[in-house]
Amino acid sequence: MLLVDRVDLNENGKVSIGFEADASSYYVLARSQDLNSFEQVLSIQLGTDGPFELSDVGDGLIGGSGLYRITQAEIANPIDLDNDGIDDLTEMNSGGDFDPLNPLDGLEDFDLDGAINAKELEDGTDPFVSDLPPLTSIAGISPTLGEQFVSPDRQVRITFDGPINPSSATQFNVFLLINENPIPASISVSSTGKVMTLTPVGGFPQETTIQVGIVPDTLMDSQGVPVDVVMDNLVAHSGTFLTRYLCNASTRPM
Repeated sequence: MLLVDRVDLNENGKVSIGFEADASSYYVLARSQDLNSFEQVLSIQLGTDGPFELSDVGDGLIGGSGLYRITQAEIANPIDLDNDGIDDLTEMNSGGDFDPLNPLDGLEDFDLDGAINAKELEDGTDPFVSDLPPLTSIAGISPTLGEQFVSPDRQVRITFDGPINPSSATQFNVFLLINENPIPASISVSSTGKVMTLTPVGGFPQETTIQVGIVPDTLMDSQGVPVDVVMDNLVAHSGTFLTRYLCNASTRPM
C-alpha cells in the first residue's frame, strides 16, 4: 500500500505530494473533480528508493478544490496509460522519441514502411529504420559528365542498380527533349532489366541542348515499386553540341 506522508499547496495552487517510493516501480499522478474519472494525467516518473515527490505540473487546483490519485505500477509489469500499444516503460525510456501520455505516437509510422510504431516494437524491429527493401535507382548515364566528342548518333544508356519493369518504360514517361519539345526516340530495356537505351530517330541535332526526362513515380522496378529517378544533372559535350541530362523532370511530352 502506498502511504502519503505530505501534501503541499503553493501560492499558485500547485500541489506536491510526498510518499515513500521504491525503485522497482513507477508512479502516475492524475487529477479529477470527482471520484468517477481521473483522466487528466499530470505526471509520470520512475521511482527511487526512499522519499519521493510528484507535483501537479498542470494548471493547479481548479476552483480551489480537486482530487488527486497516485497509481503505482511495477516496472517488471508496466501498463499502457495512453492505450497506444506501447507500454509506459518503453515510452519513458525512449529518450523522448515516444511520450507515455500521447495516444497517437504508437499509431504513427515514423519510418514510412507501412508498419505502425507499436507493431514494429512488438515485432522487435526499429520504428525509425524502414524494413522496405532499398529502392532501385539510377546507377549511371552515358554519355557521362564532361564527356567530349560524343557522336551525333550516340545512344543514351541509363543503367540501374536493380532490374526495372520494361513495360513501365514508355515514350510518355521516358523521353528526349529539345527546348522542352519531345524528339522521336526508341526505348529498349536489356534482358536483365538493368540497362535502358534511348535511340534518337535520325540522331542528335548538332549545337543543341538535349534533355533526358523520366517522370517521377512512373518507372517501376521488377516488383512494381517506383524507381528512384532523382539524380544530379549531368552535362556531356559533343564537339559542336551540348547534351544535358535531367533525370527527375517534372514535365512530360503531350
